[in-house]
Amino acid sequence: MRVMLVAAHPSKYLAARIAGAVVAGLGLIVLVGWAYDLSALTRVWPGIPPTKANAALMFVFAGVGLAVIARGRPRRGERLIAGAAGAFCVVLSALTLLEYWHGLGIDQLLVRDSTGSAFPGRPSPHAAAGLLLIGVNLILLAASRARHVRAAAWVNNLLAIVVMAGVIGYSYSVNYLSGFSSVNGIGVIALVALSLMAIGLALVESESTWLAVFISPGAGGRMARRFAPLVLLAPVLIGVQTALYDHPIGHAIAAVMVTGAIVLTLLSGARALDRAEAQRRTLSGLLPICSHCKRIRDDGGYWSQVESYVSKYSEAEFSHSLCPSCLLEHYPEHAETIIGELERSGLASGIEDAT
Repeated sequence: MRVMLVAAHPSKYLAARIAGAVVAGLGLIVLVGWAYDLSALTRVWPGIPPTKANAALMFVFAGVGLAVIARGRPRRGERLIAGAAGAFCVVLSALTLLEYWHGLGIDQLLVRDSTGSAFPGRPSPHAAAGLLLIGVNLILLAASRARHVRAAAWVNNLLAIVVMAGVIGYSYSVNYLSGFSSVNGIGVIALVALSLMAIGLALVESESTWLAVFISPGAGGRMARRFAPLVLLAPVLIGVQTALYDHPIGHAIAAVMVTGAIVLTLLSGARALDRAEAQRRTLSGLLPICSHCKRIRDDGGYWSQVESYVSKYSEAEFSHSLCPSCLLEHYPEHAETIIGELERSGLASGIEDAT
């Protein structure tokens, strides 16, 4: 007989690896744009600050580091690659921030910047700060120790704040939040790459990060996922109201949109709570169960296996095993060997009574 272990669902690691690959791809696209003087590949559209070549190079390293380490148990070589990528981002981003106080001449070592920027070739402070946090996050994850993983979670929370500052700065034209003014502004591509890295790194070790509540399988996680669209729409709705403030019907349009979004979210949440309450009552009431085969009769008069019934009315999952009595009864030829292994591992509780 074989013992089957249930592994954690790998979807979050796959999503993190995809995010890392996309970030590395974005970095390569920007580098190609600088190499062939293709403005559309560096700034997306005119009037928006370009993503600098040094930042693009760091995104390539950061994306590769995330794609390599995004797995349940990364190997030593994978941790070394991720740690090296993080160290590269930390060093170059720290030097970039230092450039704003004391020129080091590293801004245009990779390519020449002829865009007329106040600081040619220099990534914005927001991009540099975000990449510094990404590098630290990768280094901590590569260390693969409990205290380092917890520290990485809080570093990721800081990274999320940097990303939100850039998003709000762009959405409401708040110059000092997006990096505009006398210093370079953060490019759209850089902001997208930072967002993907923040999400991908949070997926690798979600405990204690801002993402933990949204992916929680419990009632809190379900409610957070239902209200997340309203939270994300709130800045957009406020922006619409601001844009239409001087229009005669501006307030009415904004009020209708806000009210509609709140009502839809409230109805969706209420229905989810009603379903959860119905499931709780079903499982906590009197269950008609067969005294011989242990099947349960539902409201429609159908008899179902215990596993099927509980899975239908709850989120419980089953993993099958054998109790000591059934092991001795149905597999007597293997019972002695298995019981011996259980006794050596300290898992033989209840076997003496069964024998």
